[in-house]
Amino acid sequence: MKRFLSVCAGLAIVASPAFAINFYNIATVDTLTLGIDQPGSVAWNGSDLYVGSLFGSGQIRKISNPLTAPAVTATFGAPVAGNGYVSLDVGNGYVVGASNNSGVNDVVRTFDLNGNLLSQNTGGGLIQSSGSPFNRIDGASADPGWVGGGGGGAGVSLTFFGGGRRNLYSQNNLTAPLNQGVIIQAPSPVSNGWRDSNYDDATGNLYMRATQGISRYIRTGDNSFSAAQVIATFPDGTNSAINVDFLPNFDGSGTDVAIANFRSAPDTFASQIVLFDANASNVAVPGVFLNADGSAPFVAADSTNGIYDFSYDAVSRILALSDHQNGKIYFFQGTAIPEPASLSLLALGGLALLRRR
Repeated sequence: MKRFLSVCAGLAIVASPAFAINFYNIATVDTLTLGIDQPGSVAWNGSDLYVGSLFGSGQIRKISNPLTAPAVTATFGAPVAGNGYVSLDVGNGYVVGASNNSGVNDVVRTFDLNGNLLSQNTGGGLIQSSGSPFNRIDGASADPGWVGGGGGGAGVSLTFFGGGRRNLYSQNNLTAPLNQGVIIQAPSPVSNGWRDSNYDDATGNLYMRATQGISRYIRTGDNSFSAAQVIATFPDGTNSAINVDFLPNFDGSGTDVAIANFRSAPDTFASQIVLFDANASNVAVPGVFLNADGSAPFVAADSTNGIYDFSYDAVSRILALSDHQNGKIYFFQGTAIPEPASLSLLALGGLALLRRR
């Protein structure tokens, strides 16, 4: 079944915002047409798209020109076993990807932007700041560091389910942590059941997705954050492949939102994609998904597994949203692109104004 999409989190939310966010679909990449596996994770830097696949055939591919003429231009390393690449992110000159197999053969790898291996390790081979092994990996991302303090503390950020620290590694050496790590105990009722992490590239603030919801940590130093804040509470069982991304100023209005997938919701895009005010607690934000010019609803096939991932480029203000079951990656921006007919009318209107002068 296909449905038009008007999204508002059907959750136990205590407040409603005075705004809604429009998402205009400006491009769609069909991974199956490109001859690659269905996407389980995605990373996007405004020019190139990096796609991680799941379940035994887990590999990372680079897709060049995804908005106009998508083509696979690189494959990153050999496949990873188990659940494949559940986490994927792009940093300053590198890509980090990690599998999540509940501690069985978990692996993390870093590559340069063209697919050359920089470093790799297993969950059991990683050493925490405490000196004990990691065992499992639940959330790998690129930490930009404390942007307000000059970028100190940048590197590969790794967390694991039930752990109370964000551990930091060099993208060139995933053997030992760079520092003592920083405590990121989740506020109640959000637990430390970590599944995904995301950083604001403009500040270094951290957004953590757990099985019980989303929390935020404000950067105060190279290796320090303020007390955690609850962004949203929505229990999602013990599901993995539940993700979060931070969308600052997505539609140009100055509004900041957090976007996530909710796998326990009914099997529709409109139920499984949830949005929250990133500067409040438990405030759901309605999202309206439209075609490029806003003249019709965006339509997507339903998903029975609810596996979606997100990657937002704050410079272009374009969001990449991967849909695992349907083998698609959708690109959205917060402003409409006028259709050619509308552009022609605008041009004629401009000429008429000139003639009157």
